[in-house]
Amino acid sequence: MNGTKTCSVEGCGTTSRKRGYCVAHYKRFRKWGDPTVIHTNRTAMDRFWPKVDKSGECWHWQAAVNDGGYGIFGSPKGYSKLAHRFAYEKLVGPIPEGMTLDHLCRNRTCVKPEHLEPVTPDENKRRGLTHRLLNGMDFSCINGHEYTPANTYVNPHKNNDVRCRTCAYEQQRARKAA
Repeated sequence: MNGTKTCSVEGCGTTSRKRGYCVAHYKRFRKWGDPTVIHTNRTAMDRFWPKVDKSGECWHWQAAVNDGGYGIFGSPKGYSKLAHRFAYEKLVGPIPEGMTLDHLCRNRTCVKPEHLEPVTPDENKRRGLTHRLLNGMDFSCINGHEYTPANTYVNPHKNNDVRCRTCAYEQQRARKAA
């Protein structure tokens, strides 16, 4: 031989570039930790479940959320979908035309199908926290924190979205701790 080394992966025979691997095997080693892995595209479900914490009553979405607090599940092709809608469609079936999903648990990051119910948009608004609060139907959040002027935030830019400040602080602390 003329002093060039070949890739250390059995049967490759290509010139070695880094760490004893050819370019292709080195890239596989860097990306997946194994130079012999031929990675097939993971299914959407394979990418979805690692982002879900099923340890509690709700199945909490642990990845990106939108401005409204709902989980966002992106695809490698660049589109994104609300995580709870994706879970419902994959585990239950299609959402009926003209219907939206209501979180029965009132937890916007929950993707557990048993906590989701297809309802009309009007019914979803009627059940929503803002409507109930503004009409004196609720006095505390789902975690039992009293709605006081100091503990309640109403976002005028988001359809008068009402939030419990204590819950928001706890969620923020949990995200930073993770």
